[in-house]
Amino acid sequence: MESVYLLLGPEKGLKNDFIKRLKTSLGECEVSRFYAFEDYEDPLYAQLGSDDLFADRKLIILDEVQEIKTKDKISSLVSYMKNPSDSITLILSSPAMRVASEIMGAVPNQKEGIQRFYEMFDNKKEEWVRSFFARNSIRVSPDAVSAIISKVENNVEEFEVVCLQLVMYLQSVALRDNLTSEDVDDFLMHTKGEDEFSLFSLMARGEAEKSIECLRALLNSSESQSTTATLLAVRLSYFFRRALSLSNLTSSMPLDQAFGQKFYEDDRPITNYKQKTVYKTALDNYSKRDLERIMVLLAEYDIKIKEGGRLQNIMMEKCILDIVKGKGRHPVSVNFLKMTN
Repeated sequence: MESVYLLLGPEKGLKNDFIKRLKTSLGECEVSRFYAFEDYEDPLYAQLGSDDLFADRKLIILDEVQEIKTKDKISSLVSYMKNPSDSITLILSSPAMRVASEIMGAVPNQKEGIQRFYEMFDNKKEEWVRSFFARNSIRVSPDAVSAIISKVENNVEEFEVVCLQLVMYLQSVALRDNLTSEDVDDFLMHTKGEDEFSLFSLMARGEAEKSIECLRALLNSSESQSTTATLLAVRLSYFFRRALSLSNLTSSMPLDQAFGQKFYEDDRPITNYKQKTVYKTALDNYSKRDLERIMVLLAEYDIKIKEGGRLQNIMMEKCILDIVKGKGRHPVSVNFLKMTN
């Protein structure tokens, strides 16, 4: 077992499985999680520099490591990585395939310590879905497999959750041992959970009130400790940055061709049908100039939200309204406080 792991790539399901296995192998341990886009340094290094009184080991996770770019922050982290504690397992995680070269180079065991988690190819997704239902004695039609792949986010974690829900639905409600594409469509329509992309999709359609409802659902969910206003602002910046890149590309190529491009280093093409539909809607509702203003606005709100203290969630609501209603402007006519109950 290593003292430092660097987990790279977009496949968060397999990444989470790796972390779960690691935690199990550690036994009783204290777990702490930090985000690199927040003011993480003081609490992180306080944890790294102290022993746990109640457990033999500590598991510390630092997410979004691609956000560590300044020399002093890189230097501090690298300094610890070169002399890690024997009683602490540090996990550095990023959806990107590369982070700062100094951080990558400081991982003590390059072969075992750096793990990459790629999205599955379509043939692997089909194989995974068919095998899952076969293990649960469910016959699944080719159309149903295609429907799951096209409508579910492209990672094992989401596939497993949705497929397990479908198995339970067939066994306890429909009382059948076969799955059709109609089952998938009906089930997903009525059990759609809210996530960061759900929020973006509502904003892409220009639905202000539903966007606020979705935001509140995310912040008040059982996962609210890891779904913060700051994290949502970062995710929205990622989605709108992709939309702006698509808008730029469509000046020289058709949209379908633009979807197949990498928009910047370590990015990946958009292949998911659901995502393509949402981004197309975003480009229909927001001009290139709108998207440029929105990126500036999100950068401004990133600072405001971090400094907002107890008002972070309200600042996030104002940010969403400035995007949806103002297309990146600051509309003085919108009294967003009237929407808070």
